[in-house]
Amino acid sequence: MEEYANTREDNIVPGEPAILIEKSDYAWGFRVADNQEKMKKANKAKLDVEAVNDNVLKDISVKLMPSDLLVIVGKIGSGKSSFLYSILDETVKTAGKHKVCGRVAYVEQEPFIFSGSIMDNICFGLEYTEHRFRKAVESAQLAGDLE
Repeated sequence: MEEYANTREDNIVPGEPAILIEKSDYAWGFRVADNQEKMKKANKAKLDVEAVNDNVLKDISVKLMPSDLLVIVGKIGSGKSSFLYSILDETVKTAGKHKVCGRVAYVEQEPFIFSGSIMDNICFGLEYTEHRFRKAVESAQLAGDLE
């Protein structure tokens, strides 16, 4: 799966942050237009979106070194997912400094498991390699220990 992960140029410099966000504001940049219910009732498949520049995150500052671990907790709707999507450049930065170095991947909190073997769920149709399989199992065990 590594070759399919969202990657950036692997330019991590020892002693420098892997993620540096300073006084940044982020907006989603779009929202589904209000007429979607009418479109659905008319059986039209068109999805209208409208531009939005309202910031959903304001004055965010984070500095993470390559070995740092960050845990994000909060109530529903407090901006946890918006923050993670901002790190991935999936939102619009409207102010501030934003620099992310190295490889970045995001795994949704809802697991996706399809009908098949454990090996099928780990490899997702890719060629089986012992190293990748063992790495996935070890990562899952580590995640279980963190809970």
